[in-house]
Amino acid sequence: MRMGTLFIGFNSLFALGSGVYLRKTRQPWYLMLVFPILFLGMVYWRYARYNYALVIAYLLMAYVAYGLAKPHEMQNNK
Repeated sequence: MRMGTLFIGFNSLFALGSGVYLRKTRQPWYLMLVFPILFLGMVYWRYARYNYALVIAYLLMAYVAYGLAKPHEMQNNK
């Protein structure tokens, strides 16, 4: 139970934060896949198989945060 709470809490915040960061810094969208793929490898190697659903949840959270964040505005110096 403690590990599940840790997964949900920390990884949700990380997924949301990474989605916002990627959008604000105008990084390519496919970088959102790095964290879920690493998490998938960790779950496959060490933890229970029901955690696979969390991989999808984290990817969706990062996608939503990426879509809702406003990109950083570039200023034109004249």
